[in-house]
Amino acid sequence: MREHALEVLEFPRVLERISARCASDLGREALLARRPSLDLAEVVAALGQVAAARDLHAAHPTWAPAPPPDARRPLRTLGVEGGVLEPEELLRILRLLEASAAVHDGLLAHLPPGEMEHPLRPFLSQCPHLRDPIRRLARVVEEDGSLSDGASPVLRGIRQKIRAARVRIVRRLESYVASLPERIRVPDASVSLRDDRYVIQVRREGRSEVGGVIHGDSASGATLFVEPPLAQSLMRELQDLLDQERREIHRILREMTDGLRPDAPILRGMLEGLVALDSLWARGLTAAAWGAHLPIILSPVIEAREGMVVVEGRHPLLLDLALAGEGHGEVIPFSLVLEPQERALVLSGPNTGGKTVFLKAMGLLPLLAQAGILPPVGEGTRLPLLQDVFADIGDGQSIAESLSTFSAH
Repeated sequence: MREHALEVLEFPRVLERISARCASDLGREALLARRPSLDLAEVVAALGQVAAARDLHAAHPTWAPAPPPDARRPLRTLGVEGGVLEPEELLRILRLLEASAAVHDGLLAHLPPGEMEHPLRPFLSQCPHLRDPIRRLARVVEEDGSLSDGASPVLRGIRQKIRAARVRIVRRLESYVASLPERIRVPDASVSLRDDRYVIQVRREGRSEVGGVIHGDSASGATLFVEPPLAQSLMRELQDLLDQERREIHRILREMTDGLRPDAPILRGMLEGLVALDSLWARGLTAAAWGAHLPIILSPVIEAREGMVVVEGRHPLLLDLALAGEGHGEVIPFSLVLEPQERALVLSGPNTGGKTVFLKAMGLLPLLAQAGILPPVGEGTRLPLLQDVFADIGDGQSIAESLSTFSAH
């Protein structure tokens, strides 16, 4: 299908309008990438799924599938032998598992139990509810993407020692500050952190008496932030504990990554399913907003025998703009029957009479259907499976701006 015709007919602009109904950036990317298919079975199946999503939304308007998190980077890491997930990446995997579980449980609750061939039922297997990985990850990773103390008994013990060491450093430095001569002390000054080093505040003239390393000064320059030799010695103990913490965190991350790696194909399929469902749900919401009906898609053989029928067709971009309150008035539907022997159509009418809108709509309706989008047509519509589309509109008229061919000139 040639891109020039799609551009002239403003097909990408229609996709942009529909993609605004997606719940995630990944869903929007997938929807914007949709193009008309030439496979009849694929088109019929896709439209059936959209109609099923529309009907499920109508039956359960308060439910919607959980949006997919962007877990592409951690999934790439799982695909690299020896790669280790970072804590934030573990959180992304947890969010992926939780979204899949929510979709699985929601579909189980809302799909008709007896319809084993329901168009949305394949998402149940593609988006499973894996309870054990969810429990393991929820125990290890915090909401902010850090590892929890409960990730291992060793990590909990090290962090308890780190907290105790920090308290001990502050108390020793507070005592040290209290012992300094009045002339170099800064009133009401407290122990603080500068570049992860514990510092005290002293007057500039006391620099030589305190010694240590300067980590900055005050705005006036009268006060120095100094890491005294006492803090340096106390920091060595803390640094040893922090090194122990880093080693234990790396061990935990490697263990969690190795545990998830066998499930990488399932996780990738899970993400693909959630993205596909987000795109599908946006198309279902659009079909509901448009009042779209499921058209019959004709194979070339049947089309040659039965012709083409559009019942109450409307231009999708004009319709969507009108629904959002951005249009320029009522969108008037049209109906058309082309008999099998009729291979051309001539339009005539007054300026700004809707000829170009009609022509663009006639190109868009079957193209949207072949892209898996229910077009805004009435019941009884029969559309051909187009192998290609040619469009030549000399002035590049914009339907969104409500300009006719002659008005644009």
